[in-house]
Amino acid sequence: MKTFSTTPGSKTARWVGAGTEVANPFGVAVMLLALLVALASPAATLVITRDGASLWATAVNDDGDTVSLVTQQEGTEKRVPKADVAFVLPAAEPGKTYPPDEMEANIRLIQQAQAEFPKLAKQTVLLLNAWRALQAGGAGLADELAALLKKSATATDIKVYRDVSGQLQMLRYRDMQGTHWKQIDTELEKMKAAYVQASLPRLQELAATQTTSFGHFRAVHQAASDLCSVQPPDDVRKTATDILEKQRAATLQANLAEAVKVFSASRSVDAYLQARDILTQLREDVAATPESQTSLEQQIEKLTGSAAKAQSALSFEYKGYPLSRPDQELLRRMERAASLVDFAGMRVNEQCLVVPTQMPNAVPRGGTVTQTLRLIFNRAQPPDRKYIIAAMVPGENNALEWLWDCPAFTVTAGRAEVSITGELKDFPADFAFRGDSDTPERKGKKRSHVAYLWLAMPDPEASPQNTEPGARWLGLSLAWRLPLQ
Repeated sequence: MKTFSTTPGSKTARWVGAGTEVANPFGVAVMLLALLVALASPAATLVITRDGASLWATAVNDDGDTVSLVTQQEGTEKRVPKADVAFVLPAAEPGKTYPPDEMEANIRLIQQAQAEFPKLAKQTVLLLNAWRALQAGGAGLADELAALLKKSATATDIKVYRDVSGQLQMLRYRDMQGTHWKQIDTELEKMKAAYVQASLPRLQELAATQTTSFGHFRAVHQAASDLCSVQPPDDVRKTATDILEKQRAATLQANLAEAVKVFSASRSVDAYLQARDILTQLREDVAATPESQTSLEQQIEKLTGSAAKAQSALSFEYKGYPLSRPDQELLRRMERAASLVDFAGMRVNEQCLVVPTQMPNAVPRGGTVTQTLRLIFNRAQPPDRKYIIAAMVPGENNALEWLWDCPAFTVTAGRAEVSITGELKDFPADFAFRGDSDTPERKGKKRSHVAYLWLAMPDPEASPQNTEPGARWLGLSLAWRLPLQ
């Protein structure tokens, strides 16, 4: 195969040979990330057009005035006028050898493309690193491999297994000459066998416990999923799947009966909330098919209808919230300030309606937020749940976020009141609010700014390093607006 490249400002094609094949009985390297698969595919060529667009392609050919190619993802044929092509950058293929001058020429070509098209850095940097790794000849890889082989002996825990196997796969990717492929592949298979041998008995021991709690189902589900994620032998996968599905069926059956029992015992608001929470957990965490989820949604609707008949003084029409007449009146008066904003992109499992008891005043940048809130729930709440208030202000280029502790409160018949206080600390004086840009349709119009608030809980699985807005918490309500000065 040949790959073709042009230089900016020139229509002259330069052809680069694809190297000499080295025997490789162990297949193409397993990539750690899907992005690396796309960027490091042996047949991949990055085509960059003069308008800054990029395309991963195979079978790139110079056809006179045009460049013909086959797109890597779709496998469709395309023809691009040669005058529109800025660069065609070949990927270094693992397991092949290249003349030193060819490697150096490709590195210079990629660097030239990086200088002209800096926005394509994600694509070009991995191409560049691959050629440099090939040029370096695998220096230092043996020491890294030796250290990983020591760690692999302890990889019977899924986190350790994923960490070590991921590092081995990345090391294999960096070993462009294939020197250590056989040893790495052997170790990966050895690690998998050891993990399967240790994990299957743990799953079977869990399954032997005769309980149908949600916590137990989640533990079985996690153990079975972890085991299947390493691609075990077919008989092990079947055993794990059978255990999980048996536990799923038992959990569904027992908790459906429990929901009916709980509500029927008193038909109170608290009984309704407990039963609705059981059915909701079954729908969200246990049901595995659309049919099962639809059936549970119908059960929730049926429960809500029964609660409305049993509690005729309350309205359950809005998402199953048990609204008294004072609640409904407060919601009508405070509609603009209530938690009715479905903010796109935020992670929310809605189970609380938040209504301020008074219309909020505008808060200055850096000021203190003080609000008294009525909280109305449509499902029972865990007694040990920690609540927080998440506040966010969207900007043109970024967003500001604050997380405040929420004072403890007691839920009675599905409702509670709480007074919150929080400071909008470190609010930049020159912060550019979203929508402040002087587009023709907004020029000259009065601008109003708001913060968005959520009742939320900390995400126990959040990475401390991830400081993106919304990454460290899970919303329990939709958002409500707070005007800013």
